Amino acid sequence: ETSDGVYTGTLSPDSESMQTLLGATGGTANGVEMAENTQVTITLDDDGLLNTMEMTLPEIEGMVMHMVSEVTEIGGDYAIAAPETDNLHSFDEFAGAMQ
Repeated sequence: ETSDGVYTGTLSPDSESMQTLLGATGGTANGVEMAENTQVTITLDDDGLLNTMEMTLPEIEGMVMHMVSEVTEIGGDYAIAAPETDNLHSFDEFAGAMQ
């Protein structure tokens, strides 16, 4: 805990969090492995519930990815579609490039 409700650490590739992330994206079914030394910061709200999660993946071939997830609503119904483009890559392609 780095301050009230803020936790910072390094996720292990075999941690439950990483395995859940890979499972949710289908990465585990395709043999994808996450990079080691992924930095994570978790922020809780005043009720002790997840508010934000930030992850910074280590540099791979000159690229550093920083992801921020913010909980804005629990239990909502969303219809999110990918934008129309010919420049989209699946998570499997992305994760495969990190191996």
